[in-house]
Amino acid sequence: MFSTASMSRLLALTSLVPLVCAQFAERPLSAGPWFDGRVQGQALDFGQNDTSLDVETDVASIIDMRDVWTIAERRLNSIVYGRIAGGTSNEDTLHWNINSYREVHLRPRLLRDISNASIALNFSLYNGAGEEFPINASSPFFFAPSGSQGLVWPDGELATVGAAAEAGVVAAISSFSTVTYDVVGAAKSDNQTLWAQLYPTTMTRDEWLDWVKTRQDAGFSAVLITLDVTSDPLESRNWRAGNEHATLDEPFLNIITWDDVQYLKDNSPLPIVLKGIQTYEDAVLARDIGVAAIYLSNHGNRAADGVQSPLEVLLEIRKNAPGLVDEIPIFIDGGIYTGTNALKAIALGAKMVGLGRPVQFALTMGQAGVKKMIDTLYYELHQQLQLVGGNSLDELDASYVNTLRLDAFIPTYSS
Repeated sequence: MFSTASMSRLLALTSLVPLVCAQFAERPLSAGPWFDGRVQGQALDFGQNDTSLDVETDVASIIDMRDVWTIAERRLNSIVYGRIAGGTSNEDTLHWNINSYREVHLRPRLLRDISNASIALNFSLYNGAGEEFPINASSPFFFAPSGSQGLVWPDGELATVGAAAEAGVVAAISSFSTVTYDVVGAAKSDNQTLWAQLYPTTMTRDEWLDWVKTRQDAGFSAVLITLDVTSDPLESRNWRAGNEHATLDEPFLNIITWDDVQYLKDNSPLPIVLKGIQTYEDAVLARDIGVAAIYLSNHGNRAADGVQSPLEVLLEIRKNAPGLVDEIPIFIDGGIYTGTNALKAIALGAKMVGLGRPVQFALTMGQAGVKKMIDTLYYELHQQLQLVGGNSLDELDASYVNTLRLDAFIPTYSS
């Protein structure tokens, strides 16, 4: 016979069955209004030769990210659109980055004075010598590094940096920027925060430090070392769109070790942020080395397919490394296409939330499009903060979300 305790445990496990089954329920290939493979427009030359495309009209029509995606589809030719929208291999991770947020529900607190709600963000990053690099931003959103923006709009990264300055948010510039770092740095506004992305590839340590110094001289205040792309992935959608250079002609090897990270942290004049952390074990190692921040990302499914979403990694850290989210700033991207998703990530411990594809697609309307996109997300996050009963981002914690549907799939690992 079962004991009372055994029966209680059995009933508790039985109650999880519907939740577990729901995770494997058939989902449409389309992740909502995004990545649904509709026929893209063929407007070339940034839409300048298509009189039906008017920037001012398109910008004014933006209500949320659905509009940004729809406009981008009209404005971009299929090759450029496929390069930005697509992931790798079967694109399973691309969809899961978005869908995982749907499994987390908000828990609003009521009867609170939310008249002074603010989503402004103020904190600091530190280099290995302990020097402080303050960040004062209007919101926790930042522009994640995304390359080749000159393919989307003539001004490329300069338009993105201009929009970031207008909106008061941080902008990270890709190693594959179509505008050189010194030109970007010269264009930045006073007190604007810019970060630089680094792919270590086959550089020597001295070359890394020289690289960092040139970015510091250009006005950048942190380095995002990208770890999650260690070699060329299979970009299936990109190939199908007709891009014969979907994979680089020369093999791409992004080689760096934890010893290298320690060296860079100890010797870099700028704070070091590790981009591409995908397990709690690596998050712990990064914290113990003493880097300035960790950045949870799977490169928007432009690296390995079939990996966890960054949100799942955040939950894995909370479960297996309790307290880590309070010990080191955590950045996150992947599926942050609404203010609601941003709020969920912040409640679970993220300090800042990155925008990749939203920036690229909004850039099809130039600086004005990027500014309208970030304004839209700003409004939604501010509104959602009030709706859950919060006055500041610092008030948010895990009590504001119900993660049970995802928690069932986050293992507890042995140390």
